[in-house]
Amino acid sequence: MKEANLPATFEEALKRVRESPSSSEGFAFLGDATDIRYQTYTNCDLQMVGDEFSRKPYALAVQQGSPLKDQFNDAILKLLNQRKLETLKERWWNQKPSKEGL
Repeated sequence: MKEANLPATFEEALKRVRESPSSSEGFAFLGDATDIRYQTYTNCDLQMVGDEFSRKPYALAVQQGSPLKDQFNDAILKLLNQRKLETLKERWWNQKPSKEGL
């Protein structure tokens, strides 16, 4: 394995992967798992290697004392209890979308 200059953008990284001389001598990169998963689902020439090894949860920020905090907490709890978030994840990530027409 040899060191390579890091790509400046996600698109440049994808281009370098695609332009690699072969799968054994190619360029690989670490990136956001969501972005890479989407690319592999919609492009037959790419594959994700292994499982995610890090989780980066998202958070929402509101002003101190804002009533939005309780509203967001209630809405998120409701979605969790109704398993809506799980359903959305299954729909958008676990069921691979069709690559036709993309």
